[in-house]
Amino acid sequence: MSRRKDIFWIVAACVLAILPSAVFAQQVPPAEGDEAALIAVLKSDAEAFDKAKACQRLAVIGTKECVPALAELLTDNEFSHYARYGLEPNPNPAAGEALRNALDKVEGGLLIGVINSVGMRRDAGAISKLKGFLGNSDAAVVDAAANSLARICTPESVKILTDALGEAKSQQPVVAAACLTAWRYPIDRRQEGRGEGGFRQGARGGGARAH
Repeated sequence: MSRRKDIFWIVAACVLAILPSAVFAQQVPPAEGDEAALIAVLKSDAEAFDKAKACQRLAVIGTKECVPALAELLTDNEFSHYARYGLEPNPNPAAGEALRNALDKVEGGLLIGVINSVGMRRDAGAISKLKGFLGNSDAAVVDAAANSLARICTPESVKILTDALGEAKSQQPVVAAACLTAWRYPIDRRQEGRGEGGFRQGARGGGARAH
C-alpha cells in the first residue's frame, strides 16, 4: 500500500511539473500582423528573445504607433540594437525623430549604433548633429558620423565632409574614405556642384592645408 502511495505522488509531481509548460504551449502567440500585441510585448517583462522577435517583426509591419515603445529601448544596453532594427526601415517620420533624439542620450557603442541607423535612413535632418560628432574624441564615433554623412549624401553633408578634410589630421583618413564612399552613390546632387570635381578639389585642398 505504501508503495502505491509513493508511485501516486511521484506521478502527481511529474504531472504538476509539466503542466505549466503544456499550458504555455497552448497560449496563442501574437499574430504576425498584430502591432498592438507586439508593442505590448516590448512594454512587458517578457523574455529578451520575445522582445527581440517583436522588434524584428515591427521592422516589417511597424507604423507610427510602435515608435514610442521602440524609442524607449534605444538607451537600453541590452535592447538598443533590436530597437534600432525595428526603427530603421519604419517609413514614418517619427522613427527618424526618435533616432535623432537618441543621439543626445547615448554614448559609446550605443551612440555609434544610433549614428549608423541615422545614416542608413539617409536622414538629412540629422546632418547638423552628425557634423558635431566629427570632432568627437572617440575615433569610432568620428568614423560612424563621417560614413553616415556620406550615406545621406546631400550637398550639405558632402560639403561638411570636404571641409573637414582641412581640419585635424587624425580625421583625414576617415573623412577621405567617407568622401569616396559618398561618390559611389548614384546621387543627383552632382548637378549641384558637389560631384567628382568637388570631392577631388576638397581632398586636394585639404591635403595641401594639412601639411
